[in-house]
Amino acid sequence: MRQKFFIVLAFCLTLLLILINSGCEESIELPTTTTIYTTSTTTTTTTSTTVLGQVAAPVFTVLPGSYEAYSLKITIECPTPGSAIHYSSLTATGATSPDAAATSVTISRSSLVSAYATKPGYQTSPTVTGSFDLWSWQGVGGGINGSVRALAVDNTGSLYAGGYFSLAGQTPAAYIARWDGSNWHDVGGGLDGPVFCLAFDPVGNLYVGGTFSSAGGVPANNIARWTGSAWEALGTGVDDIVYALAFDNAGNLYVGGNFLNAGGASANYIAKWNGAAWSALGIGASNTVRALAWGASNGLYAGGDFLTAGGATVNYIARWNGTAWSDLAGGMNNGVFALLYCNGTLYAGGAFDDAGGYYIERIAAWDGSNWTEVGGGADADVYALIQWDGMLYIAGLFDNAGNIETNHVAQLGGDWWEPVGPGMNANAAALAVGGDGLVYLGGVFNQTKDSMLAVPGIARWGKR
Repeated sequence: MRQKFFIVLAFCLTLLLILINSGCEESIELPTTTTIYTTSTTTTTTTSTTVLGQVAAPVFTVLPGSYEAYSLKITIECPTPGSAIHYSSLTATGATSPDAAATSVTISRSSLVSAYATKPGYQTSPTVTGSFDLWSWQGVGGGINGSVRALAVDNTGSLYAGGYFSLAGQTPAAYIARWDGSNWHDVGGGLDGPVFCLAFDPVGNLYVGGTFSSAGGVPANNIARWTGSAWEALGTGVDDIVYALAFDNAGNLYVGGNFLNAGGASANYIAKWNGAAWSALGIGASNTVRALAWGASNGLYAGGDFLTAGGATVNYIARWNGTAWSDLAGGMNNGVFALLYCNGTLYAGGAFDDAGGYYIERIAAWDGSNWTEVGGGADADVYALIQWDGMLYIAGLFDNAGNIETNHVAQLGGDWWEPVGPGMNANAAALAVGGDGLVYLGGVFNQTKDSMLAVPGIARWGKR
């Protein structure tokens, strides 16, 4: 009996050992995936990811002599050996190879440059951004004693400024003055009221719009022509303020403003002057026209405070094809104050934050079918637009453009807005490119935003 008992006991112990060994061969995965243990009798494996540290932030260095050579060149280096630098600027985007020589970026005028560095096994460095200016703001003959609302340049390179002022530099100048590159000059005795717009015809005559009743002593109702030696009226003019002027390819002048009559005949907020007589554009607009641009074969574009043109709903912007008004994909949800037609694209600036049903803040581009945003927009009204040397410039009430602090003036050469130096301390309202190749800015400001330079009413942006 005792012998049978031990045989049964041995059989049970053997069976128990078999069951225990069979269960222990299962893999056990821990809650974290960084380390996995396996209870195999042949191998034990441990895997883990370790961050060795963070890559140091890149460092910018301006090469000596860059400003004097009129080409600003900066290098970007990273203190961490073996790192790769990734950078972007207005003019270049790229990345170096590990252990490569310092990255060099050349800037033609002004740019924001951003850079960060990477290295396998290390945390990416912080992104650093630097603002570099080859160009700077400069004064213009002592400025003016008020505000500039309009700028235009003649075929000799002289700059004309109009606005609210009585002195340009130390020269008496009633609401309009001429800058020859060195000195300010009176323009035929000036006007008896402020100027809001300026435009040259194909043969060099200057047309001036605003709110005045005489030019150089000649009766002229809110619009006049300066021939270079004398002021002339355009018939009996218009009966209220003129805000915008534009010429077509045939030399006809289009005038927009707050008037209801031109040459004694009905013309609701917009009219045409053919050199001898005034005429209306259909039944006109329903409210003030503040901006005009000739779009070549596309006809005339008008922007302002109106909701209808020619009786059709257009919402602040419209196109005139010579016989009828039409809308531009539903228009905007607020006023349009500036228009620029360039290389087949129409740019519109104003107070809106919707264009054609899209959320677009204060500046938009029209390709003939659709509205698109421009550089992320601006945070307040845009009053002026120009394009020069591949750059789009805007001026206005805004402090930021594309979420970058720009202080009333900004430039776009790629996909985003950039500052134009420190910008200005108050609103900017006019832009022009002078005969010297510099960008001129007019407005109500009196100094740069950094308070380093007094520029009352007018400034120019150029090489140091």
